[in-house]
Amino acid sequence: MKLNISYVLIVLTCFNSYCQSKLTRIVWNEVDNLPVKYATISSEENYTISNANGIFEFEKTLKKLQFKILRTKN
Repeated sequence: MKLNISYVLIVLTCFNSYCQSKLTRIVWNEVDNLPVKYATISSEENYTISNANGIFEFEKTLKKLQFKILRTKN
């Protein structure tokens, strides 16, 4: 019985640490109606960068997200 309880605890610990919820979203420019390439998305805990299609993946959080976009001259 002791072995079974230890096994269950190990499985639950692994499940909890590897099954974090992630968001997949697109950063979109409403003016041009185009995705925003390479925007930096950050919170107090994590950060990521959108890809060339504006898509990013981020761990779910209750904290505010901050978006930073580098503008270039045309």
